[in-house]
Amino acid sequence: MSDRDRVLREILFPDASVSHSANELNLAPTLEELGDLAELLAGDPAEEELQKFLAHHSGFITGLFGYADSSTLAFFAKPRIGAKFVADFAVMVADQGASGISLVEIEPSTERLFTKDLRPARRYQIAIGQITEWREWIEPNQRTFCSDMVARAQSLPEWPSRAENRSFRTMPADRLADSWRTFGGDDFPVISYTIVCGRWANLSAEERKRLMLLNAKGSPFQTLTHDQVARTAFQRPFTDW
Repeated sequence: MSDRDRVLREILFPDASVSHSANELNLAPTLEELGDLAELLAGDPAEEELQKFLAHHSGFITGLFGYADSSTLAFFAKPRIGAKFVADFAVMVADQGASGISLVEIEPSTERLFTKDLRPARRYQIAIGQITEWREWIEPNQRTFCSDMVARAQSLPEWPSRAENRSFRTMPADRLADSWRTFGGDDFPVISYTIVCGRWANLSAEERKRLMLLNAKGSPFQTLTHDQVARTAFQRPFTDW
């Protein structure tokens, strides 16, 4: 192996005992899947239709978090949060950015994000309320939440096999736990929250500015449009090692 290739491997896979090649997973959506999502968004899909599509084509959700497939540990559809709450999706990742769990709430692509006076519209406001309730439970119970999620991830089928609800882990159960611990999951995990709602193409200039401002000013959650979900996942960097 040349020095160039050695250094590239050290950069891309800094801990060979827990890392794995992106092309072993191939989670990223294909151009055909991107077209299928565009066709769905061109209609008037119900929230349940969008959830079902994204559960089956999980690369659109995993592609929002971490760096390429090599950081993805598990994908969850309808994960429970404590005894009272259920998110639409969760993605567990581990890399030098720290181990983390990203929780996702999906709202319809046809819903407005803002009212005429640029306040959060009804469905968006409801989603914000849900995120707030999740945070209120998770923050004082973070260790329990994370250990439960790791245990659930270990019990999932390993990709390309999937559970009935399309959830999966990406590696053997013991390696998953090692990856989580190696990158600080037991000590300082990062819990993030994402709302997906509306279409960027349908936002006015003022609404786009307001959305960018909300995402840029230290909000405890990020808000993405369905356009951005498709774009980010399809353009996500990956390696061919």
